[in-house]
Amino acid sequence: MQIAISGSSGFIGTHLVRECTRRGWTVIGLDVAPPATQDEGLQFRQWDCMTDSLPDLSGCDATFILSQSPHYRRFPEQAPHLWGVNVLGTAKVVEAAAAADVGWLFLASTGSVYVPSLEPLDENAPTRRSDPYAASKLAAEDLVALYPGNATSGRFFTVYGPGQENRAVPGIIERVRNGQPVSLSPVQGEDETAGLRISIALADDVATRLADMVEMAKEGTSMPDVLNIAPPTAASIRSIAEAAGKSLGIEP
Repeated sequence: MQIAISGSSGFIGTHLVRECTRRGWTVIGLDVAPPATQDEGLQFRQWDCMTDSLPDLSGCDATFILSQSPHYRRFPEQAPHLWGVNVLGTAKVVEAAAAADVGWLFLASTGSVYVPSLEPLDENAPTRRSDPYAASKLAAEDLVALYPGNATSGRFFTVYGPGQENRAVPGIIERVRNGQPVSLSPVQGEDETAGLRISIALADDVATRLADMVEMAKEGTSMPDVLNIAPPTAASIRSIAEAAGKSLGIEP
């Protein structure tokens, strides 16, 4: 098969490229930055979703929109970039995929679109537009919902793995490694000795499931419009710190 990935040099994109090429597929990689490694089967095309014209997606069985602005915490000064990448970039890929009659389109959205809650969140939970990042992702989801073919907005929760920086899980690991305290803020109604519980998913596992979904879509399976992507159980901050400590041989 042949698939296209915008944001192919990013964190999830790198893992997905590796998984798809491992399966013998051809991957059209689209990104402003070249890949750190050149996987056999990857055809990289430098592409800036804010300034370049529509990419050619001819012959693709599936297309992933993984491009994301890194400035999701810098609003309003970086609003043009946040909405340019997350919304305009999505619009360009949607148009290109429709022109090429791509069988299945996937948008990387986020669990941050939901109103924060200590309860488990399903796909029908209330969403919010009061957060700039969440609002940009919901706008992108609206565009994908208009795609004339089969399309899914996948709402990722906390994805982690090798090579990731400045995120929750690597942050906890570094605190343990450096002998810094890991704060376990009390959570009402929860075990106060465990801290907040969050859904974390290993990037390799996520890439495997996404590639499985490409095969399902190719076989004619009706794919969901919106899908939460997270493990079936949550992990507490304490359990993550203790797992890191066990691996490092350091008492958190």
